[in-house]
Amino acid sequence: MLKANASISIEIKTTEMCGDYMSRFTRTQKIIISFIGLFILLGFLAKGIQSKGSMADLGYDAFSMLRYSLLEKPARSFQGWTKDFSDLWKVKEENDSLRYQLSMQPLYEAQLMQAQREIAELKEQLNMKNSLSQYETVAAEVVVRDADSWDNQFTINIGSDDGVKKDMIVLSGKGVVGKINEVSKFTSKVKLLTSEDRQNNVAVKVSISAKESTEGILQNYDANRGVFVIHVFDGNHDIKEDMQIVTSGKGGVYPSGLLIGKVNTIEELSNSIGKTIYVKPAADFQNFDFVQVIKEVKQP
Repeated sequence: MLKANASISIEIKTTEMCGDYMSRFTRTQKIIISFIGLFILLGFLAKGIQSKGSMADLGYDAFSMLRYSLLEKPARSFQGWTKDFSDLWKVKEENDSLRYQLSMQPLYEAQLMQAQREIAELKEQLNMKNSLSQYETVAAEVVVRDADSWDNQFTINIGSDDGVKKDMIVLSGKGVVGKINEVSKFTSKVKLLTSEDRQNNVAVKVSISAKESTEGILQNYDANRGVFVIHVFDGNHDIKEDMQIVTSGKGGVYPSGLLIGKVNTIEELSNSIGKTIYVKPAADFQNFDFVQVIKEVKQP
């Protein structure tokens, strides 16, 4: 126990002596000691440089690693992330645009089909106009056709300001569709040949040959069979299917030679004079947007 106390006393005295020894150095002496330590450190570094530069390489590598870890790598990572985000945003915009284009595809197809149909119809109108060189015609577009009166009438976009008058004949690109029934300043209503009006009689003739024909009257339209009902006055002529029916010009309204349709079936009449023939219309009454109005016959 006495030995332990003696050892502790010796250690305390030694520490006190070191502290007293260090406190004896002045400020100038401390600065000199620091410079000496610095020169010693520089000496070690110089020696390291002389020995194949291993110390310098180690210091440079450490500095490069710190610079890469703290500056270059975060900067490159941020730059790459920014580019990836920009590319991802562009891809998203392209996908959105493609989705929109795909959603519009049915509309584009419908518009294309409508344009193709209109072009074909306008070509038919042009061919019809060329075949009607003896008539003065004016083109018109169907602007109103109600479902309630679909087979009875429709409205076109020309009227009295365009020289249109009541009872003028109206044709599609394939044949006669009706006549002007009402006229206003800028529009006109057309009464269809398929109208339920029984007074819509049209004087027609059947073209038997280039030199022979027989006359009749278009009485009405059979909507169930989709044919005109025509009574032929003379039953002696040999009427056959696919013979053309044209206007005769004797009714006082329809000019001569306008195509109505072709013979579909013939019905012999046992109790009256003549025949009843059923005629497939040349015009498509369900599907047209453009028509020609015959204003007058040109003088030769």
